[in-house]
Amino acid sequence: MNGERLAKIIKTMMLKYPFYGLYASTLNKKFTKDIKTLAVAKNGIFCELLINPDYLESLPEDLQENALIHELLHICFEHPYIAKEYPNKKAFNYAVDLEVNSYLDKIKDDWVSVNSPEFKHLNLSPKMGTKYYYPIMVQELKNNPSLGDKYRDNDWNGFDDLDEATEKLEREQLRFTLENVAEEIKKSCGSVPGFVEELLKSFQLKKPKFDWKSYVRKFVGFTINYNIKRSRSKVNKRFEENPGLKLQRKKHIMVAIDTSGSVSLEELKEFMNEINHIHKTGSDVTVVQADTRINSIKKFNPKEEIKIAGRGGTSFEEVLEHFNESKDYTVGIYFTDGECNTNQKIKKPFLWVLSSKSQDNSTLPGKRIILPK
Repeated sequence: MNGERLAKIIKTMMLKYPFYGLYASTLNKKFTKDIKTLAVAKNGIFCELLINPDYLESLPEDLQENALIHELLHICFEHPYIAKEYPNKKAFNYAVDLEVNSYLDKIKDDWVSVNSPEFKHLNLSPKMGTKYYYPIMVQELKNNPSLGDKYRDNDWNGFDDLDEATEKLEREQLRFTLENVAEEIKKSCGSVPGFVEELLKSFQLKKPKFDWKSYVRKFVGFTINYNIKRSRSKVNKRFEENPGLKLQRKKHIMVAIDTSGSVSLEELKEFMNEINHIHKTGSDVTVVQADTRINSIKKFNPKEEIKIAGRGGTSFEEVLEHFNESKDYTVGIYFTDGECNTNQKIKKPFLWVLSSKSQDNSTLPGKRIILPK
C-alpha cells in the first residue's frame, strides 16, 4: 500500500460514498507500522488518519473502503474527545465499535458488531449510540472477563489531556469541516447520510456574533473587483460569432488573524466561527495569519481546515503593509485581541474585530467593533 493506491481508494469512495470520500480527502493521512490496523490521531488541533499499510493492503477492496469509513465515523461521532468520559476503556472501545460498525454495509468477520457470536445473546439493536452500548459492555465484561483480551484498542493517545478551551476549539473545527463537506455534497446533487444530517442539526455552527452580511454590503460599498465572464446571452458587437463579455462584481476581503500568544484558543475559535460567516456573504476571502510577522497567506476554502501558525509576539505592521500594497483586496478585516498599536495609515476600508474578551483600542486606524459576549 502506498500513497497512490490510497488516493485511488478514496477516489472510488467519492463515487460510491460521496460524503465519506470527500471527508477523507480533507484529512491528513499517515502510513505507520506502529499501529496494528488504523487509528485516529491528533495533528495539531485537527484529526488525522493513521494507517498500517500492510493491514489495509491485506483487506479486500470493499473492506479497505469500510475500514477507512470506520475511522471517519469515529471522528464524526467525536469518540476520541468523549473517551475520557467513560472510565472503563475496554467497555468504551467495544461500545464505539458496536456503534460505528452498525453503519457499515459489510464488515470483516473479526470486527465487532451487534451480530458478533459473543454478543448474540444480548439481542443488541444497531445504531443505538455509545451511551446505549457502554453500560451493557461494562456488565458483559464483568460476566465474561475473557472478552477483555479480544477488545480492539483504538489508540487515541493525545486526546485525554486536552484543556477545555483547546477541546472546544478542536471540536468546533471538526464540526465546521463536517458542515462544509455536507454542503459541498449537496451542491453536487450527492446524498449525505441521514445520521450526518442529524448530527449537523444537533451541533450547527454558532450564529455569527456580528451581522457580516450588512457589514460587507454597507462598509465595502462600491469598492469591488470585476470578473470578466463570457456570456452567450450578450451579443459581441465586434465578433458576432463569439460570446459577449459580462462583468461580474466580486468583493475580495483580506481577513487577518492575530495568532500571537496573547490571543487565547477560545478567542481563535471565536474568530474562526466569524470567518466562516464572512465567506458565506459571497465574497472571496484570503486569510492572513500573523503574530510579529506574516506566517501564512491562503485563500479561504470552507472544505479545508485552518491550521494555526504563529503564537509568538504581536505586530500589525507587516499585515497592514501587505494590505496597502495589494491591488486584490477591496476591504480588510483584522481579528485580534487589540493588545498592540500601529502608526500605519490604511488606504482602503478596514475593520478591526476585537474578541469578546478584549478592551477597546482607539489607536487602531479604521473602524472597530468588539464582538459581544
